[in-house]
Amino acid sequence: MSQSSTDTLTPKGESWVWFTSLGLIVGLVMVVGLLALVLLNGFSVFWAPQVPTVQLKDNSTIIGQLVQRRVRPGSPAENPVYERQYQIGMRELNGASYVWKDEGDIVKEFFNPETIGLERLENGPAFVVPVAITDSQGRRVSAQDPEFKSSFQKELSHAAEIRHQLHEITRGKIGDINRELEALRIELRRAEDKGLPTEQIQGKIAQFDKQFAELKSQAEQISAQGSKAKLVALDASGKEVELASATLIRAWAPNQMTFFERVELFFYRLGEFIFEEPREANTEGGTMPAIFGTLVMTVFMSLMVTPFGVITAIYLREYAQDGPILRTVRICVNNLAGVPSIVFGVFGLGFF
Repeated sequence: MSQSSTDTLTPKGESWVWFTSLGLIVGLVMVVGLLALVLLNGFSVFWAPQVPTVQLKDNSTIIGQLVQRRVRPGSPAENPVYERQYQIGMRELNGASYVWKDEGDIVKEFFNPETIGLERLENGPAFVVPVAITDSQGRRVSAQDPEFKSSFQKELSHAAEIRHQLHEITRGKIGDINRELEALRIELRRAEDKGLPTEQIQGKIAQFDKQFAELKSQAEQISAQGSKAKLVALDASGKEVELASATLIRAWAPNQMTFFERVELFFYRLGEFIFEEPREANTEGGTMPAIFGTLVMTVFMSLMVTPFGVITAIYLREYAQDGPILRTVRICVNNLAGVPSIVFGVFGLGFF
């Protein structure tokens, strides 16, 4: 019996199976690529690159961290004009934390080894050249003094301790007193509405008011101690500025750091991003409240939904009669439980 010309070693339709599997491969590549893009762009935020000093044609100078380089919008395609974005910080003096400069306006760019970066509680970072520091005892230490670095780090540690003490008082003790006072004021209004005696409630309110005043005075004294230490430095224009040590979180020398020092600072910043609270309108600091809130919401949602989901699955699998509603529910479950849910999650992570 002769073999038909249509018979081959490849089963009929197998090419379409390979073609449709290509869709899954493309989807997975897109997911992995998007994740890699998010991680690359996200982790670059925590890296500490060198910080240049840039001299411009108009004889002005800026000190800032290079953020990006692009073709200026509206420039001709045959002769594009490139511009650079620098993060200069010190918003209270510069009016903005980021500036764009045309590359044609840049006369000179160099990396000053004396430049330091300062992460602050507000108004963005600062890139300055230190001159001296006045410690909490009123002693002035010049930047050329061998003791400058140790004195500066000591004041930064002291400032962190002061912020911790203030946090315990304002967010902890004063917060507890405010909650007690609010409950007592509500109780007082109810007693007044019912015509009941209020002397005991007013006595408790007076006691809490006294404790509140004492804690507020204690917080003001601690803040006054932290305001004594100041860093004297030069900004990009050579103007002398004073920065209170209590507003400084950390300092680093971007043009002197070794690779391992940059790695250490990278992981420190990454840990702060995960475990610390946000600051400056959620543009700086960490995301711990958001992470904790999402975790709590997810756990409670799972505890609430899982029993009903299991009961629903048993009903759909064992008892429900086939029909348009059942088929619609199964289609929705199959669509949301597969690759699309992963894609939705990745896009959510990317937007986050």
